[in-house]
Amino acid sequence: MKLLEKKTFANAERVTVLLGVTLCAMGALLTSAPGAAFAEAPQAARLAPRVLEPIYGAFEDQQTRRFDIPPGPLETVLATFQKLTDLQVLVPDEKLRAIPSPGVSGVYTVESALAQILASTGVTYRFSGPKIVTLELEGVAAKRFVGAWKRINPDPPTDNAYVFMLEGDQLKGTVRTAMYLKPAPGSGAERKLVWDNYSPLANLTAEGETLTWKLPLANGQAAHSRASLVSEDELLVENCGKQPCSPGRPVESKEILKRQK
Repeated sequence: MKLLEKKTFANAERVTVLLGVTLCAMGALLTSAPGAAFAEAPQAARLAPRVLEPIYGAFEDQQTRRFDIPPGPLETVLATFQKLTDLQVLVPDEKLRAIPSPGVSGVYTVESALAQILASTGVTYRFSGPKIVTLELEGVAAKRFVGAWKRINPDPPTDNAYVFMLEGDQLKGTVRTAMYLKPAPGSGAERKLVWDNYSPLANLTAEGETLTWKLPLANGQAAHSRASLVSEDELLVENCGKQPCSPGRPVESKEILKRQK
């Protein structure tokens, strides 16, 4: 396997319900958010959050520089890219090496230049080590998220669950939020379900280790979220509020969900 580099995804707004004010919480919930190389298309590149930073560290070179790499096979474009940067690109699938890339021309950071190289190629990238990225097809990235993910919050009693599935090559998702009344201490009563809501997720996009989406709200707006795989069985979901998630923008809340077996 040759060294070549790649990197090409969250949560319904976390519901806070207090005993005695459940109806108010439900109203609020409805109005707020629960070798080959490739070049990027003219549209802005979508960069996945660096979920592996705690393990591998962020890519430190954020200085911009001029890139003038002409279009060509991905392997050729990435070979030139690696000579100009400290980033290594792994291409485990030999079929990716011949995919046409538009190259990159302009002033970019190293990571942004890579995203431009991979634009509209159907190839994504993820950080797999210090200054190392691995390339893969977008469908491969989406499959990582398929399944049911759940977080149980005992106080206040709230269940958040996400289900992601592939329909053909398209990734679809749904979020379920269930809220309960907490029984009085010592009563022995079971908790009572007071609200159970299913909402489809829109604009699901999987890129490397990251999944991004929008949750449509009742007021015509949308809550933006992203999810990153912490491990095969843990999903970090981050709520970005009413603005799209971006690498440098602080998140409003986050939680860890467990894969349901």
